[in-house]
Amino acid sequence: VRVIGKEFMNTPGAKIYASNHTSYFDVLPLMMGLGVPYRFVAKSEVQNMPFIGTFLRKMGHLSFVRTDTNSRREAIQQIESAVRDGESVFVFPEGTFVPEEGVRPFQLGAFNAAVVTGVPVIPVSLAGTRRFLRDGTLFPRPTSVTITLSAPLWPKVSENGTSDWHEVVRLRDAAREQIARHSGEPLV
Repeated sequence: VRVIGKEFMNTPGAKIYASNHTSYFDVLPLMMGLGVPYRFVAKSEVQNMPFIGTFLRKMGHLSFVRTDTNSRREAIQQIESAVRDGESVFVFPEGTFVPEEGVRPFQLGAFNAAVVTGVPVIPVSLAGTRRFLRDGTLFPRPTSVTITLSAPLWPKVSENGTSDWHEVVRLRDAAREQIARHSGEPLV
């Protein structure tokens, strides 16, 4: 596992890390390469997985039910609360992964939380994890993994502490472009 741009983790204060999502293997190299100075946000199904679910629950990571609108809203509120309390949060805004290469469209929740709270988004690009354990395969393949952190993307915060739709979309699109550039996968 090789890490590029780790100095961006030293950006003062809480931050939201946003990464492409390519396989079940994504979390392990992130923990190895970056440590865990943040809380992951994961879909509730992951909580039921034998090893990873136990780890996420015991470490106080956040989860939500993808099919439940209220649960998704609560997750956004939890992200906002965590960063206001000085904790950084790590999200996979694609929400899921598929076997085919490409950076899929991003959900807006984490970017909305960044705009409302004024914390930066650190784009994190994963390259190699899809090759290691592609969706639909059972056995890992030898590969190297590169994690690239890009410079923080600072939101323009509204004066009344509410979300500005255009700023949320700008932040999402900028993060997605950085992630695609360094992951070696196209935008889809």
